[in-house]
Amino acid sequence: MVVNTDKKDLQEIVDLLDKKLDEKLDTIKSQLDENTQILKALVHSLEVVGTGKNKVDNDIDIENIKNDIKNINENIDAIKTIIGRHQVDIKVLKGR
Repeated sequence: MVVNTDKKDLQEIVDLLDKKLDEKLDTIKSQLDENTQILKALVHSLEVVGTGKNKVDNDIDIENIKNDIKNINENIDAIKTIIGRHQVDIKVLKGR
């Protein structure tokens, strides 16, 4: 009878340990699921921020290009003015 009682006590201990272990594993699984969701949200945020950054970089590049074109056009206008004056000077000199 003592052996049966010992086996019964051991089984109760094993069952109790299994229950405690299951509770701990449930807590860990729940925390892991939460951490996974947070990580996915962070990855998504980084992707969104990265896309926005690329758009801003492209906008900056476009602004620089627009400014460069404006400067080139201003230089062309200045050259046209100078050429126009030279043509007038040439006509005046030819007329003498």
